[in-house]
Amino acid sequence: MDTERPALTAVTQYAARRGWPGHATRLSATVGRYLSVGGHYPEAVLIYASARLAARQEGDPAAEGDALNKLGVIDEQQGRYQQAIARFLAARNLFREAGDRLWEARTLSNVGGTYMDQGRYQQAIDFPEQAMSVWRETGDRHGESVTRGNLGLLMGRQGHYQQGALLLHHCLGISRETGDRRQECWVLIALGEVALRQEAHQEADDFLRQSLDLARADGHPNYEARALTTIGELRRHQGRTEAATRHLHEALGMYRELGERGGEAETLNRLGEVQLADGHPGDARDEHAAALGLATENGDRLEQARAHDGLGHTCHALGDTGEANRHWRAALALYADMGVPQAAQVRARLDETD
Repeated sequence: MDTERPALTAVTQYAARRGWPGHATRLSATVGRYLSVGGHYPEAVLIYASARLAARQEGDPAAEGDALNKLGVIDEQQGRYQQAIARFLAARNLFREAGDRLWEARTLSNVGGTYMDQGRYQQAIDFPEQAMSVWRETGDRHGESVTRGNLGLLMGRQGHYQQGALLLHHCLGISRETGDRRQECWVLIALGEVALRQEAHQEADDFLRQSLDLARADGHPNYEARALTTIGELRRHQGRTEAATRHLHEALGMYRELGERGGEAETLNRLGEVQLADGHPGDARDEHAAALGLATENGDRLEQARAHDGLGHTCHALGDTGEANRHWRAALALYADMGVPQAAQVRARLDETD
């Protein structure tokens, strides 16, 4: 597949342009998972765009919805969140026109996941719940697993750790039962994140090591980068800043190569936290400022809040209390609106310094 990827891209474009729409849509469906898993985003965009054109020519709303949904996934992975949501909703309408309830539900689940990536948790909760009713009705265990996983991570981020972990463990069981190693890899990372929030460091380490091994064995570079970022955060909490820096720089390089700007912003924030822990507030400020720029551009409220919180710490360390409080107030507004535990921590910090 790696060797023939340029040829497959060219053939799909050629078929769409030369009046063979069925070939274009079927090729897109065949290579879609390989392109997504491998992080081959430029080729994926060309192939899915060709498949969408071909599906329109053929008058096939389900095939057009499939191409749009896949384009939305690429947008979401590269931090183009609003464009991703617009494509997912357009795909949902096409699947509804085609009478395909399963794929309509999958696009709804994708919308919820994208809102979660932005830190828009109140909007995120409605869509997976709509999708879940379809999975239960149709008995689609894969769809149920994905949606339960998204809900579990969402609950974990809002501080409902036990509920979140329960949903994620259920998702992990289904992923292993059905042999979906990609989903298994994602769930292990999410479980590692929830365990880290509870300061269960050994448990987090176990989950994250499993996910990293699985991502490397199966060739999932985006999940490998995500596992490395979370391991980097874990190492900082353990006081192992040298190891944290090494993992985070490796993740940062992978995110930049993939063009995943959301992951890049998160990793820059984590690097800023390590720099501050190492006694380099000036370098930490630079990392958080870069993260804030990316997160603001992407509309990623969670990473904006983390960046403001980090800038508050660095400014405070540099002796600028007024600027520190300004950043902490910005972080508090975002965290409070998201309904996450970090809001109470920032509020307490402002009470101490005001």
